[in-house]
Amino acid sequence: MKKTDKFKNNRLFDDFEGISFKTITNQDNYEFITLETYIINLFKQYISVINESLEYFTYYRGDILNLMEEDTQVFLEKKLNKFFIVGQKGVNFYRENEVCLDDEMSQIVKHIDGESDSEFKKYKSKFISVSVGDSSLEIAQEYSKGCNNPKGEGLVIFGFEEINNMIDPSQLYSFPEELLELSDSEGEVLLREIICPDSIFGLFSICDDRKNFIINPWLVNRLKQLKDIKSTDREDIIKEKPFFKINQVKFDEYLEELNMKRYAIRYRK
Repeated sequence: MKKTDKFKNNRLFDDFEGISFKTITNQDNYEFITLETYIINLFKQYISVINESLEYFTYYRGDILNLMEEDTQVFLEKKLNKFFIVGQKGVNFYRENEVCLDDEMSQIVKHIDGESDSEFKKYKSKFISVSVGDSSLEIAQEYSKGCNNPKGEGLVIFGFEEINNMIDPSQLYSFPEELLELSDSEGEVLLREIICPDSIFGLFSICDDRKNFIINPWLVNRLKQLKDIKSTDREDIIKEKPFFKINQVKFDEYLEELNMKRYAIRYRK
């Protein structure tokens, strides 16, 4: 798969204009801490290198993460550290004995063909939808608020993935033209089943149109390790190994606490 202009976010730094940067400590009773300027600058270099890469792309996903925790504030205060260790999974990971169709298109076609909502909800896609391109943050922000959310609270996952690990909806064999136009206008691409925690840059926390960005604490660890390396050498290191190390000793415990029933394994080089 070749990376096209669709995947390039030319407004990447604009997305972080006026944003307050924070992270959390790596512990169960974590605290939010303000980041030093040099960490923020290293973060911007890190995401820029990946955005410019031909092998990887950056994306946003709006998600209230209500399957992990119904209350957004409780999630931020009690479960955020677990999320950064477990990652995000497709809906079928949250329940046992799910009916999972072959592709996203099958469930869309069933819905269009007149299946009732109750019938439609029996089917859970194994794909996760994300947005790429210049307007991807605005699009993800709209989806982040979800339905029945009067507080206007939401979360936007900011991450990256290998270009070969995504599916463009236009590649699916039976995509209706009207949905293809909508998907294309929203810069939508599909990831298979999981968002790995070592590819999550962090989360935008949105409330009443105020945005904070919480950098993944495991990425902060990586950035500190890169601090004293020459800038050009640092870029080469990021390109070669963009995924960062995470201590997943408590993975099984946190998986259960986030209401997940299954997990997937991806091996890194």
